[in-house]
Amino acid sequence: MNEQNTKRIVDACPSLFETVNGELNFYFECGDGWADLLVELCQKIQSRLNILDKDFAKDIVALQVKEKYGTLRFYLSYYDELIELCVEDAEKKSAHTCEQCGKPGILRGRVWLYAACDEHTRDADLNKKASSELP
Repeated sequence: MNEQNTKRIVDACPSLFETVNGELNFYFECGDGWADLLVELCQKIQSRLNILDKDFAKDIVALQVKEKYGTLRFYLSYYDELIELCVEDAEKKSAHTCEQCGKPGILRGRVWLYAACDEHTRDADLNKKASSELP
């Protein structure tokens, strides 16, 4: 994730991300194509945090954000039911969003799954479904 998109995501919900000496305590381990998904997710989480008890909300922090099995994974220190639904929705959307550019995509790959549009699909995977989608 580039620096500009990282800033957009963190700015959408700054209390969610811990810093050490002004630097995030982890890196976003996914492509820039998911930046808009992450900004939207963080805005939803921020809305939820705004109505929770402040002492409770301050303990909810992001632990890791990455790609795994071709989709987004967003791990928090705690999830309430509404936050969990928001995270699950973003993870589902990521399977249909190119991780590189953000255009509509599908899960691709045989061994290593990834979400990609046709432009960012490896030649060997064009017009093929991901192995997890095969009967």
